[in-house]
Amino acid sequence: MQISQRSYHHILNFLSDSLYDTRAANFWLKKINPLWSTDEVLGQIVEKRPLAQDMMAIIIRCRSNMQQGQAGQHHPVVIEIDGRRYERSYSLTLLDVQHVQINVKKVPTGIVSTWLHEQAKIGDIIRFGQPYGDVTLENFQSKNLILLAAGSGITPIFSVLHHLHQQGQFSQYNICLYYWAKQHADFAFKAVFEDWQQQNPHFNVHFLCTQQQPKHARLNEHILNNFDHVENSSVFACGPSGFTQHAASVFKHAQQLQTEAFSLSPVTYDQQATVNITLTKSKQTL
Repeated sequence: MQISQRSYHHILNFLSDSLYDTRAANFWLKKINPLWSTDEVLGQIVEKRPLAQDMMAIIIRCRSNMQQGQAGQHHPVVIEIDGRRYERSYSLTLLDVQHVQINVKKVPTGIVSTWLHEQAKIGDIIRFGQPYGDVTLENFQSKNLILLAAGSGITPIFSVLHHLHQQGQFSQYNICLYYWAKQHADFAFKAVFEDWQQQNPHFNVHFLCTQQQPKHARLNEHILNNFDHVENSSVFACGPSGFTQHAASVFKHAQQLQTEAFSLSPVTYDQQATVNITLTKSKQTL
């Protein structure tokens, strides 16, 4: 049953005026359309497909007025498992006005990533929070982009590059992507990147495998020999914290350097030590 946006707002206003209980209003709205809610942003899984070893693309249908944010930002994603809600953040790739894609790396001990890989099915509903993050195209200070990804750190970079391809804007930038993975089977979007490289002379991609032949070196200072003007480039590195810390050291003379780490490097704790905790959304340090 197709119901217009105008009808949706009419029904929503009627229920809001008639029912004081938000849960009751949401109950009746979802009887009409599973994506309708008075206070939540909902999406419905419509497709799942493998991207690489232990990485899955989840295609989600959402309402056209969902705040999808900008390419490169992150969205809190709330999943209900066995009656409990779990929140994780993923990079969203906008496919069209009603469909987004999240790319999920399965973590062996990860409750949410394991559920999305193994148990989530077509038709399941997930909830979205508000997008956040500063790594967006408009925040890059240079048209010369050096993008560095390790493992699942490729996901926000893919979101940015997909947007450029979708908008036909590759020619406005000079882009070099270096992508590290342990095994060849770990590379996600490999065929897509290679296709974009063939179509766009301003885009170059390098796949660097560290544990299978032909082996490549991990990120080190020698990479600087591949660039003429690092001081005129915007660099973005995403991956484990050790990788991003090393990238910050190697590219310390870049015009702009941005990093995002998705895990912590091992540390030694002292019972008397103090630590600083930075809240990503509010930028507060505790």
